[in-house]
Amino acid sequence: MNISYKTSYFFKTSQGVVPFEDACVVSAKLKRKTLAADEFIFEIPSDCAGAFAPVCDETFKVIRGDSAIFEGAVQSWKNVVKSGRKYISYTAKNAWCDLEKIVFQQVWKNPADPSSADSQLDDIYKSRVILGQNASGETQNVSGQAMEILSYALEVAGSFRIGDVSLDSPMVMDEVRDLSCAEALKKTLAWTPDAVSNFEYFTDDLPKINLVRGGSLPSVNVDILSGDVLEYSVAPRPDLTIPGVCVKYEKTNVSGDSEWVVTTQDIWPEGFQQRTPRAIIMTVELDGERYSVRSNVIESQPISPNSKDWWLEKFPAYKDSSYTNIEISDISRLGSLGRELRSGSIYTWMGGALENDVIGAKISYIRNGTSAEKYLKVRLRATNLYSGTYYRTIQTQTGENAPEGLAKAIYEACSSMRYEGQIVFALSDFSEKIGLNGKINLIGAGEEFENMNCAVSSVEEDFLSGRKKVSFGPPKHLYPDDITELFRINRSRRIPYDSSEKITAKNLGASLQTGGEDSGMDSSNGEPMYKSLKISGLSAEGEEKNISLDPAEIPDGTDMKPRKIAVCKDGYLAHAYVLMTDPETEENQTSQQP
Repeated sequence: MNISYKTSYFFKTSQGVVPFEDACVVSAKLKRKTLAADEFIFEIPSDCAGAFAPVCDETFKVIRGDSAIFEGAVQSWKNVVKSGRKYISYTAKNAWCDLEKIVFQQVWKNPADPSSADSQLDDIYKSRVILGQNASGETQNVSGQAMEILSYALEVAGSFRIGDVSLDSPMVMDEVRDLSCAEALKKTLAWTPDAVSNFEYFTDDLPKINLVRGGSLPSVNVDILSGDVLEYSVAPRPDLTIPGVCVKYEKTNVSGDSEWVVTTQDIWPEGFQQRTPRAIIMTVELDGERYSVRSNVIESQPISPNSKDWWLEKFPAYKDSSYTNIEISDISRLGSLGRELRSGSIYTWMGGALENDVIGAKISYIRNGTSAEKYLKVRLRATNLYSGTYYRTIQTQTGENAPEGLAKAIYEACSSMRYEGQIVFALSDFSEKIGLNGKINLIGAGEEFENMNCAVSSVEEDFLSGRKKVSFGPPKHLYPDDITELFRINRSRRIPYDSSEKITAKNLGASLQTGGEDSGMDSSNGEPMYKSLKISGLSAEGEEKNISLDPAEIPDGTDMKPRKIAVCKDGYLAHAYVLMTDPETEENQTSQQP
């Protein structure tokens, strides 16, 4: 191990700074991969009581010169034996490891009272999530979903900062369950095949994660004939280029017992012929529109207050044969609609009118030789709708809109010539600048490779040997090895049955018909109200005799009722009850004393 290796690298912990030499480090490697955890692997003799004693899950930084090149915590260790001597090999991982340990959850609405359809809704976290849908229930693109996942992990762990997230590709909604933040992030980024990640490290701050498209990274020209390059290999991958993309969106709409499928296509480039080798053809099922058909039955009948038969239906007691000479007169009415609602409920969507109505009339009749009059009143619900079944179609779900530009985004990520290879550098000031945040161009390897702009996929530095291996091209752990794998981007996707459930806490079966008004009081049981009473009879000589009770004969505000009065009977004081008003004294009458 050279002296610079021992003295140029340091551990920085909460306890201070420790050079590798004081920590007895005999070997160290730093491995970085896009969309994976950076790893720092180092070995210490098991019999060396150095100044640095690694502890699992305790964060430390690795400093080279004045710059931080890693921050993480030991996740595992193992004993190894080399040339008869025992060593402990430690593996530390950066903040991406926290993304792998945290289950991603989203906020869903949940009724505070499960027994009530109108219950207040509370927020709860669920590991059942809908990728591509934000907290308001709207669709979001890859950047929006990636930010949501990273923000959630940051709230839980707080071991990193969010840097540049520039992935404006569209995506479709995908319902998943129990995924880690790392798994959810990779599933999201599948809609941007050239997405890459990198971590920036700082001596006095938390690391920062960046998520960008590989094509947006700055280019680095590498002269293979320079002394920095020890060896290299490069190969074109024409098998990974695609001539075009066609996304077929299928949306199944449902209305009652009927279903129909609507298919739309997103094609890029325009005019691209789908029946071409290596073309990306994918069918994406979208959450369709759903309609619920509601039916409502009502019974109504004409209102005919001028008809004697109509009143007899309301007051069937008068149908008795003892009632004769029945006449209806003095009809009054509060409302104006022509039909009475007998059963069922009326809703505003039915397009009819409904009002409370009061209808009155005077009925005259003779019963058992006696003439009488009564004032009748009925209360009912009047409408202008006829008896029948009324139907209503309610849209219970609007459905998912097809994202704009998805075919173009996939095409732009995969249409250019792909290359892959690796370069082995001697550790130097130049090679230190090459990392996951750049694209590689090879100078001196042929014109074809001078502008290949191939994103770096992994970097491995061996501090003991002084070598740095840079791999570029499609990352093996993420990108398909052959074109057929690209066809599977959408294959494991699950569309949400009801994408509105997250923000409403209701599914399609919870759509109830409410707000109707029923027939109210059953008018056939209406009570009669007496306006006046006339009792007639005949004397022995055949002359008519009448007894009349008519409130119109007494002054306003006066009550006539049975009252107890004193009378003289057979010379004694007695009492009797007489139908009379309160006695009134005459005005200007002078009281006389006996």
